[in-house]
Amino acid sequence: MEKIIKLRVSSTKFKSYKYSNPNNINLILKERNIEFSGKVILGDNVQIDDNVKIGNGAKIGNNVSISKDIVIGALAKIGDNVDLHKGYNVQGSRDSVTYAGDGMLSIGCLTYPIDGWLKSFVMLGKNAGYSDEEIEEYFEYMKEAKEFYEKYYNF
Repeated sequence: MEKIIKLRVSSTKFKSYKYSNPNNINLILKERNIEFSGKVILGDNVQIDDNVKIGNGAKIGNNVSISKDIVIGALAKIGDNVDLHKGYNVQGSRDSVTYAGDGMLSIGCLTYPIDGWLKSFVMLGKNAGYSDEEIEEYFEYMKEAKEFYEKYYNF
């Protein structure tokens, strides 16, 4: 049975490859640093970004998207219609800091664009009753979140 795998070729485009056995596309996978450790079962229409590792015996469902630098362990089972991507979450001294997708960052119960946090962090921190030390601590988390976003999502 012929299946399709899609591999990233630019920041917004994927190229489709037809195959009946994953071993038939090993050279293409190697060029993109995509590694299958042993037998991997891929569903149809799987989209894989560069630098992905999938362990022996893993089963990936249909219509799955796997983002850059993801590692899937041996014997893992990923269902259909799943989007796997890297996340960012830190528990600070007071509130958690979470990348919320689409360039947005949540700190405690507030969610703003990462650049908005970076521009207004002192005012936002003071309004929330943070000490000067806490404001500096959370500014470091905001910078880390910005680096994370630029590495994995802002192509």
